[in-house]
Amino acid sequence: MNLTYDNFDSYISMQPANIQVILEKIRQTIHAAAPDAEEVISYQMPAFKYHGILVYLAACKNHIGFYPTASGIANFKDELSKYKTSKGAVQFPLDKPIPFNIITKIVKFRVKENLKKVKIKRNERREIRNERRNKIKINMQTITPFLWFNGNIEEALNFYTSIFKTTKIINTSKAGGQNGKIFSATFELQGQKFHALDGGPKFKFTEAISFFVSVDTQEEVDELWEKLSEGGEKSRCGWLKDKFGLSWQIIPKAFGELMSSKDPIKSKRVMEAMLKMDKIVITDLQNAHDSI
Repeated sequence: MNLTYDNFDSYISMQPANIQVILEKIRQTIHAAAPDAEEVISYQMPAFKYHGILVYLAACKNHIGFYPTASGIANFKDELSKYKTSKGAVQFPLDKPIPFNIITKIVKFRVKENLKKVKIKRNERREIRNERRNKIKINMQTITPFLWFNGNIEEALNFYTSIFKTTKIINTSKAGGQNGKIFSATFELQGQKFHALDGGPKFKFTEAISFFVSVDTQEEVDELWEKLSEGGEKSRCGWLKDKFGLSWQIIPKAFGELMSSKDPIKSKRVMEAMLKMDKIVITDLQNAHDSI
């Protein structure tokens, strides 16, 4: 007779008394390792979900079947070496102590693994959204910055396209044919198109024009701050000058969000904190906002 179960409790209730005790203790162990896990019945077995399935359980005649997927077995193969295992399952004999410490480790590992997958999916979706926004932005862009360089346009192209994650050199023109020196170019950084000209020493960049780079994380702030300022000059309040004299502002989105606080006192504290900085530090801005 094939039995069906509505929930974990109904599954346990159908087992012999000695197995009920073991299953209940495994249940408690799993919840201790993954407090936010949800109990479900899947394939007529108890399972625990947290951003996807973590593990399955099954009560058998002589053992408890524990199914933490293939990765859960592979990453603990040494600790599971004395048990019978297959690609995604391990058998814990009923005539020996159940290794609750190993179950705890495996469940915690599976939680981290599922969270990592969620993060990867979120990043992929974010990249798709950003790519779509960039395509829209490219299609709509009718005003393009025109940059004047002095004998170093090729060096500048290599410099900028090595720093930003999404870049493209659209075209270049060379004086004297293909073997000549580049005197003009069109390129993109993060979806923003630029024209560049090797116009000689007559005009120089000044701080009156700067490029405002909005980023999500402190890691991005740190990376752009160090790479763009190499050979140039770091300044105040997120401003820097690169080695070609072009000015940039590296500003985390968190600054604008914190400055938008409905409490003007908090906004003032954020601004005062920012004015004391060279490179912008998000945690310091947040601390200023949250301080009492």
